[in-house]
Amino acid sequence: MLEVGIKLSYEESRSHFGAWCIVSSPLILSHDLNDKNVSDSIWDIITNTEAIEVNQAWAGHPGTAFARSDDNVILSTKIPSGYEFYENRSISNPVSDETFVTVPKYQYFYKPVKQNGEKTAVLLMNNFEIKQTLSFNFADVPSLTCANCRIRDIWTRKDIGVFKDTFTCESVASHDSCFLMISPAPENDHWDFNQDTVSVKKK
Repeated sequence: MLEVGIKLSYEESRSHFGAWCIVSSPLILSHDLNDKNVSDSIWDIITNTEAIEVNQAWAGHPGTAFARSDDNVILSTKIPSGYEFYENRSISNPVSDETFVTVPKYQYFYKPVKQNGEKTAVLLMNNFEIKQTLSFNFADVPSLTCANCRIRDIWTRKDIGVFKDTFTCESVASHDSCFLMISPAPENDHWDFNQDTVSVKKK
């Protein structure tokens, strides 16, 4: 079940929701629906029809990771001495009831939304404790067929522009994400190729 609005920051909530969407997981809310304050704080996340479209789409693949950092970070509020580094698994904390898990500093996911590379969703997740710049090459996304690609920001529901070969999300906050819809740019598209990076907007 989703944990948006439950002990998560706004950035963590939308990254969590985006991760569920891009791997086709059931979108079952678990927060108190009678708590108006909680519902209001995450309303734009859980009612984002473009994110939900990614979740509901089926184009032959449920979505999966395609890239990750070589370095890991441990997600926990407390780390006992002697437990500095673990590889991709949850571990019980022997000195408390907490658990902690190691994850990549960043991880990238994709999901085909339409056949033949016509539409592909990409989620770039920053798991690190500070902001990061996240970049990827279009050729590294398995279902993408374009070198000149039109990109739309799913979180803001706005078109960003047409980009060639690569894309960069700048200043992605800790535990935040960049959620994109990518499609081939039409041959007659007269937009100039955008060489700039894009900053992720906070709420």
